[in-house]
Amino acid sequence: MRGAGLMGLPQLASAERAAADSSTNGEKLYLPELPGSVARTISQRLADRISVLDFGAVGDGRTDDTQAFQSAADAAAATGKTLFVPATGNGYRITDTIQIFCRHVLGDSNYLGSRGRGTLVRFEPSVVADMKPCFAIRDGMYASGVFENIAIHGRENYARERLSEVVRADLLPDYQAFSPGVCAIGVFGLSQPTFRNISTVGVKAGLYLDSTNGHISSYDCYWSGLFGVYCHRNSEDYFFMGGQIHGIFACVVFGTFDHANHNGGFTAAMYRVHMGFSPYAFYQVRDHLFLLRCIGLSGRFDYVRFERIGEAIFNFLPQSISGGLSIDSFGMSWSPIHREFPKPQPSGWITNLPPDILPYEEQQQYMMRFGVVQNNVHLSWLGDMSTIRRSPYAEKPRGIALFEYLACSDTSNLAVLRGDFEVKRSTRPDSWTRYRIGPAARKGDLMVDRDVAPAGNLLAAPEAIGNWSRAPDMAGAARLTSGALKDMWDSLTAEATGSQVGSQTAREPPLAFLEELGANPTVLKLEAGPGRVVFRLPFGDGGLETERRALYLGFWVFGGPIVSRVRLGNGHDFYETYSDGRQVWKKIVCVDQIPASKIEALTVQLQGGVCLLAGVMATLDGPAPYNARNVPRVRGGLALEKVETDLHAPPAGEAAPLPTRPAGYLTVEINGEQRRLPYY
Repeated sequence: MRGAGLMGLPQLASAERAAADSSTNGEKLYLPELPGSVARTISQRLADRISVLDFGAVGDGRTDDTQAFQSAADAAAATGKTLFVPATGNGYRITDTIQIFCRHVLGDSNYLGSRGRGTLVRFEPSVVADMKPCFAIRDGMYASGVFENIAIHGRENYARERLSEVVRADLLPDYQAFSPGVCAIGVFGLSQPTFRNISTVGVKAGLYLDSTNGHISSYDCYWSGLFGVYCHRNSEDYFFMGGQIHGIFACVVFGTFDHANHNGGFTAAMYRVHMGFSPYAFYQVRDHLFLLRCIGLSGRFDYVRFERIGEAIFNFLPQSISGGLSIDSFGMSWSPIHREFPKPQPSGWITNLPPDILPYEEQQQYMMRFGVVQNNVHLSWLGDMSTIRRSPYAEKPRGIALFEYLACSDTSNLAVLRGDFEVKRSTRPDSWTRYRIGPAARKGDLMVDRDVAPAGNLLAAPEAIGNWSRAPDMAGAARLTSGALKDMWDSLTAEATGSQVGSQTAREPPLAFLEELGANPTVLKLEAGPGRVVFRLPFGDGGLETERRALYLGFWVFGGPIVSRVRLGNGHDFYETYSDGRQVWKKIVCVDQIPASKIEALTVQLQGGVCLLAGVMATLDGPAPYNARNVPRVRGGLALEKVETDLHAPPAGEAAPLPTRPAGYLTVEINGEQRRLPYY
């Protein structure tokens, strides 16, 4: 309301109001109701941005507005102003590419049909060339630029029932398998635009990435088409926040084009992005020749949801290398398989491929198809609410994941696969695969090509009873012995611990124990009569200075109850823990704290009874499992009967009972035959 002030600001002086009511060249001055503001005419204010209507655009959905758009875009670039595309009733008809060199393109809002009118551009090119863009963003948006609040609709009907008309199955995964088609927005040269509130439909690709400089961002956009996004030139650092990515064939397609020695791939970060209702989420094509290897997927994907996937989340070339990939907190659901193509599907919730592209019996065999997986690959899931699993609709499901080649170390975490995967080629003929679960480090590591070697223990060798001593002020009876796990079980009685140790359930160590320490490790047995007894194990000779580094402590315990502490040189205790593990083996883990002074010893207080200790380990800066000898990753090795092979496996050790359930299965090809082998 004029003269009343805004948000409690004082009213304008009467002289200022009078000035605002005066005229200049027949135009009234407009004075914002803010102290210190300057009066300008409406024409002056509108000159801050250039509207396509000022250059003759009609926006009735029939008139060709291409030249008006291009003239307005050129004027905006020349004057450094915003190109404004106001909403009209039926949208703007564009028949050729609009070259964008300005720094800001602005619509009223995203067009949502009857649910919300906004700026709509209808791309109807007279000549269709592959990846011909409606808007081509050139170098004018170098070092940022914004394109926002516009919907772009193509006229191609990419219905799933018509996939066989635009995709040649015999040419997949070559890019040439897809019929030529246009894109909504193409990014080229040094441009680094930010997209906000953009939607695309009816095009081959919603967003075409072919820039040489990367650093492109998308916020709350709906990228859709035959592909939602096509990354032809991987110049890295693509950022997606919110919104959706959808494709009739795939959400994101990326290739093998060699740019700055990248050899294709897709390097991105995605946060809270909804992907799905597609056969594939990420699909790699061969769009350029490459030698030996190309890049796969890398980056961080956090809370990315894959819903109603029809074939696989990942489908990468066998020669691709994926590393530096972290996918955390994401859910996935399978699409049912529609088995009556070309009959229309009962709903858009069914997204599998037509059988002439992929036969029904070969569909949904794997959730993920990787090429080569290197270090630092982490796959996590959204808690336990969305358990990763094989397809319940497939005729012949073969596993959760397929790997062409595994070359990762313990820096990778693939535990979410639960061992249900296939590896076409191992890292070396005599390699072993170990699937470790437990709190000793990250929960669930997949380790390849390295045995669990003895790690540097800061404590004096725990399995040697000569390194232990009894605190002198304890008067109760006590005894400390050391021996193999099997022997200790034979001497352990239910009366000594007050538990049902005679039952197989109580006596069977968990899988993580066996994988970390082997089938029959050396353990310590601590016994105490009535009263409290403290046993002491020193940190080297004369204690240990940590130099302000974090200390890790871990060990397995059965029986008790016990209290463990780390004694410091100043007489204080550190990492005090309590355990009553009379029914099952427990892992005690202490991490991340920094001792205030020199460390003297680990003390274990036993309040009567008997307990067993195993794998006592102390390290700096991070956790590590302890064992006095190498432990093969597959417990007991792989038993291959009547098979001629040149594998050089380690010599078989003493046979031991296997756990009731395997850790997982490994499918390998032996003499041309697929063998599914359990490992423990």
